[in-house]
Amino acid sequence: MSEISRTKKELAFANKQLYNTKTSGFGNEKAQDNFNSEIERSIKVVETIGIQKKVLEDENEELKSRISDLLAERDHTNANTRKRFEQDTVQTFSSNTTGVPPLNLGRNGGGYN
Repeated sequence: MSEISRTKKELAFANKQLYNTKTSGFGNEKAQDNFNSEIERSIKVVETIGIQKKVLEDENEELKSRISDLLAERDHTNANTRKRFEQDTVQTFSSNTTGVPPLNLGRNGGGYN
């Protein structure tokens, strides 16, 4: 971001020089050459800023997509873990139907109430 703001300042400076050169009336050929080179430089800077902006937007979209994929994967993993836990819990309780009561490990010493 600091490079973009620096480039904007350079562009503003080039535009100011362009204005000053126009108002001075191109006193000599050297001033006109400087003017033309500043215009070319300014155009290149603007093109570079546009390219950098496009690259950053593309990277941003890619990162958003990757984050979305990771979140979907996490949700899928959590759902599978929850299902396995529920199945294990059901199997544990269904295996205790042999007539033996489950242990009561409450606060009062683990005896039957």
